[in-house]
Amino acid sequence: MKLLLTYNPCVNRNILIIVILICLQSTYLQAQTEIKKITLKSGSTYIGEIIVSNDELVMIKDVSGARFQFATSEVVSIEKTVPNIDNKLQQNKSATVSKIAIQLAGTVFTASAQRAFENYAGTEIALIAGNKKAFGKDVFLGLGIGYLSISGASKSQQINLLPVFFNMQTYTSKNLTSGYFGLDAGYAFEQNGTYQGGMFANIAVGIRHRLNYQTSLQASIFSGVQTISGTLQETTSNGTFLYSGNTTMSKVGLKIEIQF
Repeated sequence: MKLLLTYNPCVNRNILIIVILICLQSTYLQAQTEIKKITLKSGSTYIGEIIVSNDELVMIKDVSGARFQFATSEVVSIEKTVPNIDNKLQQNKSATVSKIAIQLAGTVFTASAQRAFENYAGTEIALIAGNKKAFGKDVFLGLGIGYLSISGASKSQQINLLPVFFNMQTYTSKNLTSGYFGLDAGYAFEQNGTYQGGMFANIAVGIRHRLNYQTSLQASIFSGVQTISGTLQETTSNGTFLYSGNTTMSKVGLKIEIQF
């Protein structure tokens, strides 16, 4: 007895189509389950791919590639979500827009200048605008303008400067909380007649904490130098002499910044 096998192209084509459809559907459903939404006790939500999830922490990677880490105790829920094409486009648009950041900075410090003054109290506020994804990395590059005021022993020793500067910040990781290093360099213009301004540079070391996708809070200690010119004094064995000249002012203090 012989068993005859016949080839039916219509049947085989239909089977192939069914197999392809099943594979596509499985792939689509699998892709859907990879996108999840995390809701925190603070009310903040994060959408992306879950990288780590255990009893201690949860880590998620969003559409821009940034990673956020939370203690499991902070998480209210983790839900599956299926963003449609419009949502994906909106997320990509938001990721592009979020590269542009505005930063407000406030500092308090002490300043000393050789042959001019010692341990004067100072404050500075600054507004910085820039790109927080420079070079495609977690690096902030921007331009800033500020107002610096140093209070002396008398009103005549008040120093007011208008700094215009380049700002760079780099971060140790993309985690919710990370370390960061900052650099300011520019020129401070004189705003009163006591001392003329000049070139300056500051370096800062601190921590950054992400409040949400757009906003982060930073705290740091900083040190800097500022060239100034004006009336200087020098004491010798023959007495104290006043003269006009240049000197370098050093600053040490604390800085608080919010970026959004």
